[in-house]
Amino acid sequence: MGLKDIKPADLIRKIIPGRPKKKWALVLEGGAMRCIFTAGVLDAIQETAQGRFDFILSVSAGAGCGVSFMADQKGRSQKIFLNYLSTSEFIDFRRFLKGRHIMDLGYAIKEINDKILPINVEKYSSSKTAFYTVLTCAETGEPVCIKPDKEDLLDAIIASCNLPYLTTHPAEYKGRKYVDGGVAIPIPLKMAVDMGAEKIVTIMTRPEGFHKTKSRLLHKVMSPFFKEFRNLSELLQNDDVTYNINKTYVENFQSDTVEHFPIVPPADFKVDRLTTRQETLKQGYAMGVIEGLKLSEKLKAMD
Repeated sequence: MGLKDIKPADLIRKIIPGRPKKKWALVLEGGAMRCIFTAGVLDAIQETAQGRFDFILSVSAGAGCGVSFMADQKGRSQKIFLNYLSTSEFIDFRRFLKGRHIMDLGYAIKEINDKILPINVEKYSSSKTAFYTVLTCAETGEPVCIKPDKEDLLDAIIASCNLPYLTTHPAEYKGRKYVDGGVAIPIPLKMAVDMGAEKIVTIMTRPEGFHKTKSRLLHKVMSPFFKEFRNLSELLQNDDVTYNINKTYVENFQSDTVEHFPIVPPADFKVDRLTTRQETLKQGYAMGVIEGLKLSEKLKAMD
């Protein structure tokens, strides 16, 4: 690279020491199939934002999208959602009648990674971005933030995605039992602030203003599967309260020291947790790409 290729701003930074670099975080909500929106956003900002974030803080299916982003595998998450997670091999309600998981996370995470679309582990491991995902401890009901290494990465994602009621028992990770991190913290923005982030991009998977309602029938039918975990069972019975408090905090977030960039699906986003219709999924991905391109322009303007 010659002198003429150096940007004036870069030259000034080298000559005149500036302020310390702000700490960037990328926060990813879960939501099973809704995270195809997240996949679209991340694909759109892959070139612009690769290496920008000091850490990624993810929940549930957001963890899978975050790993693909970290490993610089643009399009990987989209292919997984459209070609593999929208089939009965992943989501099959008939399995519940046999006492098995409705969602087959072993297929969704381990088999796909081992045989079909492997994670680029070397790029993941060499990334300057730190990767965290949140689990919910089945015994205590408390959130646990972990930083998995490449050897236990897939087990960590399975634990974070282990959504009660769509699975019939907690997942084991390093000798303890966990369920979906979103049960305790649906959108871990506050956790990112507590970890010292000063600029935060939060990608959500439900439109602005959405509030969750209580699913009494679902709780009544499925709660026996988790009755031995009293704290978790109570948390599940009040999951609407937990989600709505968390969502309100994110939507009304204000701070003098933290700059927040919330990314939300548009009001006509139709993808739900278990959507498998290809056209709806493709539309959801396209909506994510559009919002990601808008974010990309904002990020470029800040350089």
